[in-house]
Amino acid sequence: MLDTNLLIMIVVVAVGGVLVYIVERYTKKKPVEWMDAAKIGLLSGAGAGGLLYAVGGDVEAVVTSTVTTASVAVQDMFVGKPSF
Repeated sequence: MLDTNLLIMIVVVAVGGVLVYIVERYTKKKPVEWMDAAKIGLLSGAGAGGLLYAVGGDVEAVVTSTVTTASVAVQDMFVGKPSF
């Protein structure tokens, strides 16, 4: 089942994509193609939904484990005396 926050993020990304398209067309003094705007909104929302689904679950735990792994790797690079 979809989480409410997931749906909100999908809608925000879709609306943001459409707004960027509209502003881009406005700055070039060209008319807005509403079919293209709908496609951009649909595809950006689907892409955001796919990314959020792929990350899925407990995002905080995923980020914490990634940061921990990265910090250990960085610390391992600086072990010992540098030889210049």
